[in-house]
Amino acid sequence: MRPLSTIYSDDGIEATPLLLDGDDNEDTVDDTEGQTPLERSYNTTPLPKMQIFLLCWMRVSEPLSFNVIYPFINEMLVSVGITNPGYSSGLIDGVFAFAQLWTAYYFGSLSDRIGRKPVLLIGLSGAAIFTGLFGFSTSLAMILFFRMLVGAFGGNSAILKSAIAELTDETNQGRAFSLIILSWSIGGAIAPLMGGFLARPAERFPAIFGTFPLFIKFPYLLACMAGAGTTLLGAFAGYLFLNEPRTTSAYPTNLDHENTSPLFQGAPDTSQHLSAKEIMQDMIIRRVITSYIFMAAITASVNALFVLWLFTPVTKGGIGFTTAEIGLALSWLGISGTFVNLIVFPPFQRKMGTITIYRACFVMQTIIVMLFPTIRLIALAECGISEPRIADEVVPSSPGMVTKATVGLMVLLKSFGGMIFACNMILVNSASPSRSNLGAVNGLALTIASLIRACAPTIATIFFALSNDPKYHLLDGQFTWIYMLGLAVGGVLTSLRVQEGRSRSDVVHRRRSSSL
Repeated sequence: MRPLSTIYSDDGIEATPLLLDGDDNEDTVDDTEGQTPLERSYNTTPLPKMQIFLLCWMRVSEPLSFNVIYPFINEMLVSVGITNPGYSSGLIDGVFAFAQLWTAYYFGSLSDRIGRKPVLLIGLSGAAIFTGLFGFSTSLAMILFFRMLVGAFGGNSAILKSAIAELTDETNQGRAFSLIILSWSIGGAIAPLMGGFLARPAERFPAIFGTFPLFIKFPYLLACMAGAGTTLLGAFAGYLFLNEPRTTSAYPTNLDHENTSPLFQGAPDTSQHLSAKEIMQDMIIRRVITSYIFMAAITASVNALFVLWLFTPVTKGGIGFTTAEIGLALSWLGISGTFVNLIVFPPFQRKMGTITIYRACFVMQTIIVMLFPTIRLIALAECGISEPRIADEVVPSSPGMVTKATVGLMVLLKSFGGMIFACNMILVNSASPSRSNLGAVNGLALTIASLIRACAPTIATIFFALSNDPKYHLLDGQFTWIYMLGLAVGGVLTSLRVQEGRSRSDVVHRRRSSSL
């Protein structure tokens, strides 16, 4: 077996240095050479627990600023004179995604130059400051302005992915990325509780806050301050204890950290920062991002349609769940999703490989789309309606146990299909041509995904409305599901062209190209 110090291409050109340990390089051998993925899965490298914990803490802090407004935003819009808050509440999400679209790539690229830690701290601090100022809004213009600024500092996702990639290797990256996704879920669950509980404190808790004119004049300020404060706490913890991932490795090496990273053993760093155009000219990255586009479109559309479809009456294209039943379904989705990301995904990823799970998750999205109209047919039968129809009247009877059981199956599939997000994180990172471009690649991918996520849910819900409007009744009410099926199948097909990481020939080709 060859020493680990160097891998050579067939023509003798040095391809890339690998990790070494101490001064005994000549005696070092690759103990995993010839092993199957199943065998290598037992040689799991321990995670750098403190650093991963801090990154997870910072990840929990983000949605506390982003999502704290959702329980009271419609009420807040009415309080500033908006008579129909439905349109404006959608616009609030739109300006957030629009601002993120313009800043995500630049923050990612900046982190390649000055480091992950300072950019993470800038993002968290900016989001916290403008979330706090959001509570002082007294007009729609102020609401949109501060929400846009929160979105502008909301590009930390790409940088966190880059930091995780630099602290892990192929044996433990699955668990690390699943923890990051779990952290977002925890923050996303706490934020609405915080926003709902602390909104209008002078009315809810007059004995404590009734004498504070500030909270009487700005009834949503306390909730915003709470979200901002917890986000700043995460930033402060990162400032004190987080080591710079770009100069810190959890694994011993006598090589320059700029040129070596556990996830970049097959990709030498040319010390050349690529532009967005140059990144997109890379075929491996282009294929991953193309698949990412379909992933963002189908998952965002499914999430937008799910609650709308649950709520809509049976005769109008949905299945007519009550508010309590919808809440139960979403709670089950959160619990099962946490279990899958924390317990199921890490061992599956080590034994089956990221790309296999990624493609399987796209197949699950296809099945989920087909379950929408199938479950509605079951609901129609249980409500005593012999054939699908769109009517103005609401059927008084509610769907029975068979409908609820199949919705439970759908929720379970959505939970397992949610592994696609962790897989996508790993694939984007492993597609980076070098460590010096990791932040830019993640930032560019997030920028493109933000654009898709800003548009796809709106398109899907409009199609749902048109499909089930008696005036249009597009394709007998099935237009939405045909459109969604096209997205899901497109995702399956694009995932077949995605590869995990870079082969030796890719590395040699890039080195030769960069030297020309």
